[in-house]
Amino acid sequence: MGRTAVRGIENVLDATQKRIAYIYDNYDNIQLSFSGGKDSTVLFHLLNEEAKKRGRKFYLYFQDQEAEYNASIDFVEWAMLHPNVIPL
Repeated sequence: MGRTAVRGIENVLDATQKRIAYIYDNYDNIQLSFSGGKDSTVLFHLLNEEAKKRGRKFYLYFQDQEAEYNASIDFVEWAMLHPNVIPL
């Protein structure tokens, strides 16, 4: 079975921002599981940007597995200090 590529007219950033806006439009409680890695950091910044626009807060969940780099912990602590973040 071959692979089929689906091509859209939107770029990834625009599509992601629309999906995040949909989440804020339809849900009261928003939570991001945050590792401090590149993928969750991008989502953090996009969620944070939308939260600022709407004057909303979102939950930022981090689970310390006791094998994290100190720099990762410092970065997570920095993210949790944002005013529209509810740290978990």
